[in-house]
Amino acid sequence: MTKTGQTLTGPVTAQQRVFCGFCRDIDAAGSLCFEGDPNKPPTAGCPRNNLCVSAGNPFNCCTGAGTGTCDQSPKPCTSSADCTDGSGTWPDCQQHNPGAFQFGTAKTITETGSPAGDLTDGAGHASTLVSIFCVPPTFNPSVDNTGDLPGPGAVSLPGTAQLQ
Repeated sequence: MTKTGQTLTGPVTAQQRVFCGFCRDIDAAGSLCFEGDPNKPPTAGCPRNNLCVSAGNPFNCCTGAGTGTCDQSPKPCTSSADCTDGSGTWPDCQQHNPGAFQFGTAKTITETGSPAGDLTDGAGHASTLVSIFCVPPTFNPSVDNTGDLPGPGAVSLPGTAQLQ
């Protein structure tokens, strides 16, 4: 949603100051994998149906040899209570690191814009639109580590509004 002002506060989930949580395995098998990791190239220890040997082996999401509920999409969450699929394979609501924009102590993100005001005079009026949003994991270690993904993103768009 684009607005002229927006504030987002990072609540406490399984991790402190999570703005953009996704279901992850910290407490199940301890794989540190986010739900939906396509395992391409293979990420050691990340659950995939093709790695299943039997029900529950080696992941909770396995239902048999080569089958299960391990092949999920990335799942956004606001608390660990949202992370119940896959038989508890990804029980923790987390982002890459706590905080925002690689600042682990960040508790709040505030974007302040400015409305264009009364456009009925036909003149151009300066305005700035802002938005805070979540960026999901890409599952490319170089991109995710560099961008601290998943995590929050923010933009501002200054411009001029005019009715004609």
